[in-house]
Parts: sequence; C-alpha cells; structure tokens
Amino acid sequence: DRWIISRFNHTTEEVKKALDKFEIVWATEKMEKLVDDLSNWYVRRCRRRFYNCNTVDSEAAFLTLYEILVGIAKLTAPFTPFIAEDIYRNLVCKVNKDAPESVHLCDYPEGKAELIDEELERRMEFIINVVQLGRAARNEANLKVRQPLAEMKVVVADDFEKHTLQIMEHLIGEELNVKSVSPVTDASSLVHYNAKPNFKNIGKGPYKGLMPKIKAHLESADGNEVRAQLEKGGYELTIDDKPITLKTDDIILQAEASSEYAVQSEGKLSIALLKTLTHELILEGYAREMVNKIQFMRKDLNFEVVDRIRVGYEVVDADKKADFEKTVEMFGEYVKKETLTLKLGEGIDNDLSKPSEWDINGVKIKLAIAKEKVA
Repeated sequence: DRWIISRFNHTTEEVKKALDKFEIVWATEKMEKLVDDLSNWYVRRCRRRFYNCNTVDSEAAFLTLYEILVGIAKLTAPFTPFIAEDIYRNLVCKVNKDAPESVHLCDYPEGKAELIDEELERRMEFIINVVQLGRAARNEANLKVRQPLAEMKVVVADDFEKHTLQIMEHLIGEELNVKSVSPVTDASSLVHYNAKPNFKNIGKGPYKGLMPKIKAHLESADGNEVRAQLEKGGYELTIDDKPITLKTDDIILQAEASSEYAVQSEGKLSIALLKTLTHELILEGYAREMVNKIQFMRKDLNFEVVDRIRVGYEVVDADKKADFEKTVEMFGEYVKKETLTLKLGEGIDNDLSKPSEWDINGVKIKLAIAKEKVA
C-alpha cells in the first residue's frame, strides 16, 4: 500500500514538472508506467486481500485501490477525458453527492512529498525486475509457473540489493513459485567459462611461437579461474619454464550456463533458477495444476466465488495412481483451501458434475465437482 501510494504521488510530481515544460510525451510515459505498476503488480499482488472481505487488511487494500483509481482519473483527465470521466462518475459521484459532478471540475492532483518513499520504490523496482527475469528463465526452460522450484540465485551489485532480497524475498518466492532466493555477488557462479587464446592478438606479440602450448593450457584450465585472474590484472602461467602473463585482449572467454540452471541476464542483473525437480516438488506441481483445473471448472459451471464445493477425481494413468494418492495426502489441504473445497476424494459419483479429463503435467486424470452445502 505504501509503495503504490508513493508511486502515485511521485508520478504526480513528475507529470506536473513535465507539463510545466510542455513535455507531453514524458508525462504520458510516467502515467503509463504507473497504470502498469498498479494493474500488473499491485492489484495482482493483492488478490487474496480483495477476496478476504471484512478484515482490516482487506479494507486497507480496497481503500488504497480506491484512492489511487480516483487519483489516476484526475491525473489522466486532460489526456483521456472520457475514460477518466467514466471512472470518476462510477467511483465518486455514485457515493458522494457533494463531490463535483465531473472530473474536469476537480482540482488537478498535487503530489504529497511526505507520502513519497523513493527507497521503497527502488527496492520494489529491483524486485519487479528480478521477477521479470525469473519468468523469462522459466519460459526458456519450459518450466510452468505452477511447477515449484527449489532455488533461485540473484546476482546483487551492492548491499542495498542484498538487503532488499532479504526483506522482500517472499514476493519473489510467491511470484515465481520458488522455495528459496539466495543472493550471490559473482555472476561467474551461475555460469561456467571456457577459455581459448585470441590468436589474432597473441600472434602479434612475444608469445607467438608458444601459441599451440598456450592453446592446450587454456583448454584444460578452469575458465572461471582464468576470468577471475584477468579481472585482477592478468592471467599468469608458465610454459617451458618461461613465465607468461596474458591480458584480457589475449583471451576469449565463452560463457556456458550450467545445465542445472536456467539463467537470464539484463544489464548488470542476472538470475538463475535451479531446474532440478525432486519427487516432492513434482507432487506439489500436480497439486497446483489440480487447483488450476478445479478453478477453471468452477468458472465454467458459473459457481459463485464464495461457493463451497466437493471434488472427486480418478487417475486415468494407472501407473501414476500412487503418486496422486501421495499428492492428496501431502497437499490435499492446500488444494481444498485454494478452491474452497470441503471434501476431496478419489472416485466420481452421480451427484457430481460430468467429469472432465485433464492433463496434469503429463498425467491424465478425471475431475468432477459439485456445490456443497455448508452446515
């Protein structure tokens, strides 16, 4: 809440500065970024808060969202006059008869300096960038977001980023479905480097006659160690009792991501997702896929969001039956909580809906649901 309020007030200040200089494109870019942060981060991150009505936390989320939406309507009114008017009339005029009857009769919003927390904005921007790289790594490795992963490593540039990871790790874990997030200070820990001589450069220097032996040495050397020494000033080796120092221009380093990790980089920021799946992670992936399919069936059958249900299942692939029994044993309560299910069991009876067959991470199962009366 504090973050999105800070983002709104900071953006309002930036937009007014831009408009004072007639920088229309700059102003619209700032507003576009705010709307994107609101819809693709704040609202999505707060979905559970919106579902859990009649709590202090839920009320805070709704009031914050209301305040920001009304503020954005006023901020964007000169640019999108009709949409802003529609939003304002729906949110303000319907509940406050004393309010101005049009958004265009309201004062233009002023940014409040006391509500701006630039450090918090920097921290959240860093987290959002990490999450975006994590999603890209999952896509490249063909790993569904619903499949839990054990570990994620993030290369941090300074103590600020390291501390940000420590205090906001849960956001990354929830967004990317990873169990732990670890900061690392050296990107070389995410990749393996192969070293080979730069023939064009060495061929012009005093080591020209030793080229074959230099080549053989570098091919057998630890590329990460070669890189580390180059960063300190030069890579030292001895050939035929002759000391040799190679500089950065003398060696070509080729990065090769570890087969265990899915790596993504952008600028100075790099992340790595551990692709290895334990049996327990695979079972949890089944559970999360079940949740997704049950939610789809709820929507398809026009159930209300608050309807409690009963779920029956049958495993079509007989050789996977034991795995699904273990899945329900370990993660059944999670599935029930996420789908508002009161009863979850094997077998499909006539009181349930027509069964639907689904592919759950390569395993075929049948699911059927029905509304369940609450005593």
